[in-house]
Amino acid sequence: MQRASLSLKLRLPTLLRYAALLAAALVLAALLFFTLRGCGFPGETITSGGQQLLGASPGDTFLPFGGRVLAFNGSVLSCYSNLGRKLWEYSVADNWGGYKIEASSTLVALYKGQNLVLLDQKGALVFQRILPQEIRSLRVGVDLVAIEMPGAGRLQILGRQGTDRDSIDLGGAELLDFGFYSQQDMLWALTLDTTGLSFESRLNTYQTGKQQLVTGYVSEEQVYYKPLFFKNDIYILGTKTLEYIKDQSQSVTSSTGAFGWQYKSAFIGQNEIAIVLSKTSEGESPQSVRLLRGGSSEDLHLPQGCLYVCASESQLVSVSQSVVSAVPYSQSSARKELQFKTPIDRCLADVDGKLIVASVGESVYLYRLL
Repeated sequence: MQRASLSLKLRLPTLLRYAALLAAALVLAALLFFTLRGCGFPGETITSGGQQLLGASPGDTFLPFGGRVLAFNGSVLSCYSNLGRKLWEYSVADNWGGYKIEASSTLVALYKGQNLVLLDQKGALVFQRILPQEIRSLRVGVDLVAIEMPGAGRLQILGRQGTDRDSIDLGGAELLDFGFYSQQDMLWALTLDTTGLSFESRLNTYQTGKQQLVTGYVSEEQVYYKPLFFKNDIYILGTKTLEYIKDQSQSVTSSTGAFGWQYKSAFIGQNEIAIVLSKTSEGESPQSVRLLRGGSSEDLHLPQGCLYVCASESQLVSVSQSVVSAVPYSQSSARKELQFKTPIDRCLADVDGKLIVASVGESVYLYRLL
């Protein structure tokens, strides 16, 4: 009896070590499983209920921010990781709120009246400036900010130090939209001139810092409303056609009929671009879409009650209140579907077609897509 007791005492530390090693192995296996699935933690998935964005409200403005998510209520800005964890928070000094927001993948701008605040990826203040005129709208690039001011007839370009870098003359035309593209902060501007006998819709691109016009494209047949830039190629969506310009040449390479269709979403990757159009008559609840990719066009039907459509690197994703559906580009007949654990009310934003932000009641959740 004493020998058995002594033997158990000698073996007990060994058994405890084995138990600890087994527990560690199980934890490691679970982490590896979720990592390989690309889910991070199970709370992010569609079927398990998503990850709540604590502090966010359905009335906030949500924007993608370099793989993360921004939530802004007009005075308080929160940045969340792709796992739904709050990374940082910034409050504007003006407690009255009413600020607007624009962001690129590297910078975020908050503006109201003549006040402009620029923050970096970590939520640190880059600069704060009071401009001589009210800010009508602005866009943010990698390192620059482009600002439209009422009646100015030009775009003012600011650098990271808040100093003036350039001024782009719009030639007296009405500014419809503008923005940056490429890592070099090239600028584009859509304008409409109605002073002549016929209208003139124009897309101009500029090299910032040199007041230099790079290319210009004009149409008197349709109104341009959305340019997309992929490598050296340009796609211009208009009210009648989608024009394709190869290598930023001076003339249109080809055009595709787009009358009755409107821009819905696009994914621009390193190797290809996917453009999604929906029927104008179907408004915000499309029943079908036209997928343009690699020089081909395909019309696809969407599940009933679709609330949101977005393009990702490999598939077209549609979201309804109860189901997320994905159609692979390589095999459009192989549709995949997942049921939300709790039906959503609205889809508020997506992040590169990989994550969606949706509301359930007064709460906001982050979901990883298929």
